[in-house]
Amino acid sequence: MRIVGTPDYIAPEVINGLPHDRMVDWWSLGVMIYEFITSVPPFNDVSVDKIFENIVQRRIEWPEIGNIYT
Repeated sequence: MRIVGTPDYIAPEVINGLPHDRMVDWWSLGVMIYEFITSVPPFNDVSVDKIFENIVQRRIEWPEIGNIYT
């Protein structure tokens, strides 16, 4: 299977090769909003494989509220 797109914004259904619909666009929008607020994608990691693992496992490193705007 071949996945096309920016790894940080791909929905878990797409990564897992499951049927999906337009809801994956809402997923990507949520990722972008998170990144706009924190300056870092929510599932960011050192490699594409680790980013995909974080997305599928829904593993997010939440920033401390006081550090968002620094």
